[in-house]
Amino acid sequence: MIVEVKREEENLHNHEKQIEKYLTKSCSEIGILYNYHQIII
Repeated sequence: MIVEVKREEENLHNHEKQIEKYLTKSCSEIGILYNYHQIII
């Protein structure tokens, strides 16, 4: 499993492509891209 954590306002499309590459290279089937830009309390 690959987990990538970001805190960005912008579109995460480029990061989606990056995690897809990581998944391919590692032969993993699970990838999580988590963006916590806006935290609501």
